[in-house]
Amino acid sequence: MSVVERTNKYLNRACNEITGFSELLQRFERKISILGRSKRTFENYSRRVAALALHFESLPTDLHPEQVKDYLFELQQRSHSSSQSYFKHTVYGLRFLLNSENLPYDYLHLPSIPKEKKLPVILSREEIWRILQHDGLLFEKNWVVYAKRPLGGPKQVIEYLGRYTHKVAISNHRIKNVTEQEVTISYKDYKDQSKTKQLTLKNEEFTRRFSLHILPKRFVQIRHYGILSSSRKRGKLQKFLFKTTVFAYIRMLKMEHAIQLLRQNMPAANVAYELGYEYPQHFSTAFKSYAGAYPSNFIPT
Repeated sequence: MSVVERTNKYLNRACNEITGFSELLQRFERKISILGRSKRTFENYSRRVAALALHFESLPTDLHPEQVKDYLFELQQRSHSSSQSYFKHTVYGLRFLLNSENLPYDYLHLPSIPKEKKLPVILSREEIWRILQHDGLLFEKNWVVYAKRPLGGPKQVIEYLGRYTHKVAISNHRIKNVTEQEVTISYKDYKDQSKTKQLTLKNEEFTRRFSLHILPKRFVQIRHYGILSSSRKRGKLQKFLFKTTVFAYIRMLKMEHAIQLLRQNMPAANVAYELGYEYPQHFSTAFKSYAGAYPSNFIPT
């Protein structure tokens, strides 16, 4: 089945009306297949590329960057979805296509999401000392460590783990023959009593299958689990040590200190400045959220 027969009306129109689009689409499909992308990915990207080609009645690879930007701007303005999925798939598809044709694509990018900037929390010397004296710290616990000698020795353990973390897609002894056009490999046919058989593949197909085992960029092979897992590690440690987060614990220390100052007849405004609040009303709101009453209720009459 040809590329045109497998795609929708947009691709059919583009292949029929745009000179060279059919050949471009075939190269695009081959590139996506070699990189191990799914058929759905090709269909999504190719539809967006075909729509762009029909809009300008020209190959996407022949368009000027400003034309592409104008098209994307118009597309974004017409988007009714907050996620702008159609717009994003168009950008991804164009980037993939231009990259496969060795053309520049750096001018195509998604809008960055602004991140909220927060000032660092600065602890006083007394607050740090009180945290270190907390009963829940690790060195206050009596830990029982159980370590068992590995079967066969450490070398066997490393070799066992290494076969899973650093092995290649196929070992050399399974490659039986290599020619300029074909590669012959051995495999176990588990449907036929695990018999060892041989399979001959075209070089392109062998390369495609081998590429499926190449890990994506920044893919982590070995991960930590439990309390030391990388995901939300700091939050888990904080809750394990203090039964709450560090920020909540510091807030508790400040509010308890504020209660002591208020009971010593210190005005609420002075207490707010003492704790580092710029505006007394902000301190009053935070104090009521913690203590359930306003600071004035804690001042002796």
